[in-house]
Amino acid sequence: FNTQQKLLLEAAVLSTAGCVSNWTVDSPTFSLTDSAIVSGNEFVSAKKLSVVQLYLISGALSAQRQFTFTFHCGNLHGSLLVTTNSPPHAGNLLISPRSGSEAKTVFNFSAILWTDLDLPLRYRFGYIDYASGLNLVIRQ
Repeated sequence: FNTQQKLLLEAAVLSTAGCVSNWTVDSPTFSLTDSAIVSGNEFVSAKKLSVVQLYLISGALSAQRQFTFTFHCGNLHGSLLVTTNSPPHAGNLLISPRSGSEAKTVFNFSAILWTDLDLPLRYRFGYIDYASGLNLVIRQ
């Protein structure tokens, strides 16, 4: 799983009795409270199929780790193992020329020798506008 994406987990529940649902994760350093857009803590009605979601913000999970998420509702439970990807490594970013003026100088960007287990790699070049704080993409 790419840690820079949002993560959506869903549990389909059909219980004979109503129950209060919740999600847990096996990491003592990870907080569902701080990372969830939708927490999945809700009342599930009896004898009615319900879908309970856990929706995490992008960047919530650490790279190159495994997390076991467990859904609970009364005496029902189920677990899911999520393995996160590590970012590409060992490459170089070449920019030519090394200096110039914006809107006057044509800069060439080259990303070479990057490796990753998940292929193909996609590249995105851009810059940060410090006045607005926005990350502006030039080319993907």
